[in-house]
Amino acid sequence: MGNPYPLKDHVRESFLLHKDFPSKRRGTPVKKVEREDEKVAQSRVHPGARREIATGDHVAVLSRDTAELGEVTDQVTRQCVREGWALLYISRFPEKNPAIGKYGEKDLKDRGISLLSHGDPKFHRIFSTTETVRAYIKEKVREAQEMGYTALCIMREGIHQPTLRSSQRLVSDMADLAPLFLERDMLMVCVYKLEGIPPLFLQDILRTHPLVILDGRVVENLFYIQAADAQRYNLPSLEVQHWLTTLRELSRTTEALNENEALYRDLLENASDLIQSVDPGGKFLYVNRTWREKLGYTAEDLRTITLFDIIDPVSLRHCQDLFTRVLKGEDVGIFKTIFRAKSGKKVLLEGRVNCFIQDGKPQHTRGIFRDITEQEHT
Repeated sequence: MGNPYPLKDHVRESFLLHKDFPSKRRGTPVKKVEREDEKVAQSRVHPGARREIATGDHVAVLSRDTAELGEVTDQVTRQCVREGWALLYISRFPEKNPAIGKYGEKDLKDRGISLLSHGDPKFHRIFSTTETVRAYIKEKVREAQEMGYTALCIMREGIHQPTLRSSQRLVSDMADLAPLFLERDMLMVCVYKLEGIPPLFLQDILRTHPLVILDGRVVENLFYIQAADAQRYNLPSLEVQHWLTTLRELSRTTEALNENEALYRDLLENASDLIQSVDPGGKFLYVNRTWREKLGYTAEDLRTITLFDIIDPVSLRHCQDLFTRVLKGEDVGIFKTIFRAKSGKKVLLEGRVNCFIQDGKPQHTRGIFRDITEQEHT
């Protein structure tokens, strides 16, 4: 049976979470390097050079092969030169990255690129504890600033380590570096190879990186969970390959999505999370199948009630305050709330909501929640 509460065109397009990244340059670096030949082969990254990574970003690159990794790295190194960032490249893969290996020592220095290899004895000393990682990164940021660079870009090759749950490893890799991200002193680009990657590891990569470069496009990650929360979730909201399919579809143009509307609707409909979109007045614009099944409301019900009618009184004031902040464009992070099903049952949810704003005016919010009722009662 089809969705009796269809996905409106404008809501469907708003779920395209591409981000137009502004430049955050703070000044001109002491070192100046001529831009690379403009005739270089057009990279698959950032079509039209409109979407780029920026300081403060934490990005996962999901590459199919070494050639694609080289193309992404070329684009990142060119942007580092253009923005005045130093680049620290941390290698861990058995084969060399062709985009780094082609440079001689002088070329690397001129481009502000420093290398740290897995084969270097100091690598293991640095990455022995979160404290040593944090101290090393902070020192590299300080060195970059003293040399006149505006920020430090860290590009690190990530590998699966089965001795730890991957989200634990990914969280520990951050080594409490959040202040440096917030201060725009650095950005981190973590590179992973899709071939042979364990599903649970891939799942945790998607959970712990706000941005993903997939098929050469920078995509704001729909499945990102704050690092502090990433270890608490053990049940995936979607099958991992379904996650990748979703991100790929979300990264396409609106025209392409129009041609594949049935597939796109299916991706949202079959999510095991509760997905909703409401207008600034609280009127429902879209809810997916899981939302309808968990709460029991029909399309007819949703025409006559608002979001605030189904929020439990205990959560109402808090949710109204959050809703007001979201409409202003504020990121309120992950929060808990209680919805009332049509049967009267309380459903405890946890998730996040953001707002689509156009011409300075809020158009509608989109929320993704997971049902944690049973978890809280155990």
